[in-house]
Formats: sequence, structure tokens, C-alpha cells
Amino acid sequence: MASQQQPFNELCEDPVSQQGTRRSQREIKSTERSLQYRSEIVKCKERDFCKVYESFKVKLRGVRDAIKKELSEEELYYHKQILEGEYNRVERVYEDLRSCAFEIEDFTSYQRKIDTAAACQKDMAIHLSYRMSEIGVKEFDHNDELTKLRNLKKPYAASVYSAATSCQSEKSVRAVEAAAELAVSQVRCKALEAQEEEKLQLEKMEEAVAAQKRKLELLKAKQG
Repeated sequence: MASQQQPFNELCEDPVSQQGTRRSQREIKSTERSLQYRSEIVKCKERDFCKVYESFKVKLRGVRDAIKKELSEEELYYHKQILEGEYNRVERVYEDLRSCAFEIEDFTSYQRKIDTAAACQKDMAIHLSYRMSEIGVKEFDHNDELTKLRNLKKPYAASVYSAATSCQSEKSVRAVEAAAELAVSQVRCKALEAQEEEKLQLEKMEEAVAAQKRKLELLKAKQG
């Protein structure tokens, strides 16, 4: 009986140890995948912010160029609304990005960008409001307008208005958008693949445990 008792003990302990080992390995892999998935999500949020921020700079420079001539109150108001809408987009994606600020190594760079965008949008909005208030009161002066627009290039706005470090072209913005959309699709595919793999691993583990249980039941039946 002693010779039969030893394998019975080993069989009793084996499913637990195997199950524990496999579960431990599965938890480690799951954690690694979760971290990788989270990292990809953060990168997507960063790309989204950069894309919208660049688009805002394109619109800001576009408004600045468009108002160098005499415009009606409706046209000036239109440009003001366009720029405000673009800034609101920047603000929304920034709030989304801020939710994972602790995972971004240089989050202060994004803070500087949102502060710059806010200041530039405010300066241009004030300028456009003055332009609208002057319609019918004083004649439009092209040279005076150029001077005022140059004054909008304050130190904190250099990165927005400077030709050397300014926004990307419309073509480049579209390329950034396409890259961001591709990245999101890749993240989703990876997440689905990870879920499917974990499901298969769980099924294999359950089958192995079920097989061990059948062996135990058969051994108990023989001993009984």
C-alpha cells in the first residue's frame, strides 16, 4: 500500500502546483500585455494632442494672413469663431491627455503648448474684436494692421508664428491624422489578439485541470 500511496499524494498535489504555476505565468503575461496596451493608448493620446495642436497653429496663421485686408464684420466674426473652435479642440484633447499625465515623462511640454495656444487665441480674439468695433468708425489702414499683427508675435508665441518652427502644412497635418488613425487601429488589433490568446490559454489550463481531476477520480475508484 505504501508504494501506491506515494503517487496518489503526488497526483493530489500536482494539479494545484501546475494550476498555480500556469496561473502565475498567465498573470505575468497578462500584466505585460496590459502595460504595453496602456503604453500604446498613452502614445495615441499624445499623437492626438500634437495633431490637433498643429491644426490650431495652421488655423491661427491662416486667420492672421486672411485679416491683413479690409473685411466685413461678418467675415471677422467668422474667423474669430473658427479659431475659437480650433482652440476648444486643443483644450479637449489636452484634458484627455492630462488624465494620464503621470505616465508621460515630459508632460510639462504639453502644458507649455496648451498655455501658448490659450494666450495666442486670446490675443487674436481681442484683436478681431477691436477690428469689428472699428468698422464704420475709422477707415481701414493696411500698414497699421500689419503693425498690430506683428505685435501679436510676442515671445511666448514665437513657436506658433515663426516660419522656422511653425506648424506643419495642411498636407503634413493630414499625414499626422492618418498615422494617428493607423496607430489606434493597431492598438485595437493588438488588444483583440491579446484577449484571444488569453482565452485560449485559459481554455488549455481548464482542460489540463479537468484531465488531472479525471485521473484522480479514476485512481480513487481503483483504490476504493
